[in-house]
Amino acid sequence: QVMSGRLALFAELVREREWSLDTLQEIGGADGVGVAFLEQTFSSARSDVRYRRHQVAVRGILKTLLPGLDTEIKGSSRTSHDLQIAAGYIDRDLDFSEVISILDTELRLITPTEGVALVSGAEVADSTAGESTARYQLSHDYLVPALREWLTRKQKETPKGRTELALEERCRTWSVRREARSLPSLTEYFQICWYLRRQHKTPPQQQLLQAALRLHTFRSGIGILLLTVVLVGAFWLRQQAEKARAEALASSIAQTKTSELAAGLVPLQLLREYALPTLQKLYMESEQTSEARLHLAIARLQLEDTDADLLPAARDRALESRPEQLLPLTKLLQPWAAKLQPELRQIVHDEQRPATARLHAACLLAPWEPADGERTAWSQPATAEFVAAQLAAQNPVFVGAYQEVLRPQAGRLTVPLATLFADPAQTEVARTIVTGLLADYAKDNVPVLAQALLTADPAADKLLFPLLESDRPRAITEFQAVLQQQLTTDWADPPLNPAWSVPAETLQTQMTAAHGMIAERFAFCMDMPLPELLDVVAALKPAGYRPTRLRPVAGTTEQAPRMSAVWVRDGGQFFS
Repeated sequence: QVMSGRLALFAELVREREWSLDTLQEIGGADGVGVAFLEQTFSSARSDVRYRRHQVAVRGILKTLLPGLDTEIKGSSRTSHDLQIAAGYIDRDLDFSEVISILDTELRLITPTEGVALVSGAEVADSTAGESTARYQLSHDYLVPALREWLTRKQKETPKGRTELALEERCRTWSVRREARSLPSLTEYFQICWYLRRQHKTPPQQQLLQAALRLHTFRSGIGILLLTVVLVGAFWLRQQAEKARAEALASSIAQTKTSELAAGLVPLQLLREYALPTLQKLYMESEQTSEARLHLAIARLQLEDTDADLLPAARDRALESRPEQLLPLTKLLQPWAAKLQPELRQIVHDEQRPATARLHAACLLAPWEPADGERTAWSQPATAEFVAAQLAAQNPVFVGAYQEVLRPQAGRLTVPLATLFADPAQTEVARTIVTGLLADYAKDNVPVLAQALLTADPAADKLLFPLLESDRPRAITEFQAVLQQQLTTDWADPPLNPAWSVPAETLQTQMTAAHGMIAERFAFCMDMPLPELLDVVAALKPAGYRPTRLRPVAGTTEQAPRMSAVWVRDGGQFFS
């Protein structure tokens, strides 16, 4: 059986196509005629522009006129005002009148039931009073399934529509079974609040949402309470773990090596609140002159402890530290270098202090003072001379540690080291130490190396000479300058007495025969018979020559002694 209304829709739908069973099947059969008609009328690209423009309003009006899901009979009528709200045209009377005209006059999908219905936008001005009493309902019962399916399809195309369908489904389930699981989930609740305004919800839907709000508020409160308890417990446990870790780290500071102290202080910075009390306790329990006290003092300083005695204590312990500790100590105490420098400078120049303390003070200052700075401890030559002498006197085992910490002031140490290198009074060990330091500190200083090589022994020459290979032209120039030097003497002798006579030529002949000579200021002979020597002494006396040394020649006899002698020309008396 085919109703006349469906036949009319089919005729309108396929007016430009062949009337056949295939065509009917393409549009979904007799039951799909209504849906296909609505889709083609309002959503197709070939539909009337006015229809497409009012598509959302049309769906709102038709949805409002649909009956409940439990019936397929057209629902009760609704006022024009209700339909205008459903269309979303509450302040757009002309658009609403056009929509009503499309649905009633043109498409016959709705029909007025009582009052005055507006049929065209032209009548709005003269029929305002009638519009408020007009009521409409769907035209035919057979439209209910088609409209419901079409509207459902359209709702599923948008997030808002899907939210509306979910709310309707929840509301139907809630009306049958008022259980917690029938209420919207928390996510669904927020989606409903986001997409749907309050005025678009029915009273049952609002009751449903209120019940869901109460449920989720209660559950959220319980969840927040449990989460708070868990977080507080986790925070407390974390505090206890951090406290135990801080105490363990603080205790290890006293036993750690000075070279590893900086790395051990890094995690303590993050645990200052728990570590500082432990460090203070261990500091008070440590021996005053112990290495542990030095480490604990530095750790407390790094954690910004305000005890005024910490810095002096750290300084005094550093002056008594082992040589290999000096380099890491200069880095650990660097933040307080400005406060320590004045006192360390005084210690360097205080000759009443132990030499080791003065040397360590100079070592601490070495990386803190600029290599070319003025008015510093290292700018005074006495500091470099003292340090060089102390290095030469050190045990060779410790020299390497001093060598590294003093490297920033290497340029100031090369000259005093070269002076010590040229000193023949230095022991072999001291000379070996100085040679090694020069090879390191002066490896790029050609003049110093060239001068040192002039007095170098074979061992030192083997170490120092290869260093000149990197700058051969300059080294050659330095050595050529040495070769061009003229030897001059200045004995500072007083002028000769003009009363002195000039030695006779026969005396010069005698001295030459005895393997000797007569010079302006002295005379000597190597082998002369004693009687002849006594005559020569007497002959040279008027010329101001005085014998100062007389020695018998080895191998002579007492019967014919032969002598060697030395004279100086000072006019002095000789007592035979």
